[in-house]
Amino acid sequence: MRTSLALLALVAPAAALAQTPGAVQLVSSIKVEHVRKGPDGKPQRVVEEAKKVVPGDGLIFSFAYRNAGAKPATGFVITDPLPANVAFAGGETPGALYSVDRGKSWGPLASLRVPTANGGSRAATSADVNGIRWAFPAIPPGGSGQVSFRGLVK
Repeated sequence: MRTSLALLALVAPAAALAQTPGAVQLVSSIKVEHVRKGPDGKPQRVVEEAKKVVPGDGLIFSFAYRNAGAKPATGFVITDPLPANVAFAGGETPGALYSVDRGKSWGPLASLRVPTANGGSRAATSADVNGIRWAFPAIPPGGSGQVSFRGLVK
């Protein structure tokens, strides 16, 4: 029961937080990565729909977009705040901007800082990320693409 509730908390933010000017369609999905024994008995990585998750599971958050309109779509932004029970797994996320302050500011991870207990600050790391955003200046008519990032269930 507890994992089912956690999964609902994972799905809602990903699906709801895109600004969709014009006729841009957005489809989001969350997949879970498991390691299972393959037919030969060796470990095999399996990616499947996230129906049940447990701490330690790897997640793949994906967003597919398509401009179904007759004009270019400008100012399209996908914003996904990470749920409290998901950690950003790091890695390359092309074109992404990150937040470490719940969406107050955005930038490349290397440019972000987080406050320290002594009143100073330190460079942000992937463990500090609590939001991810992609901004598209223009998507031509019929233009489409997909962005994704990896998370880890806490």
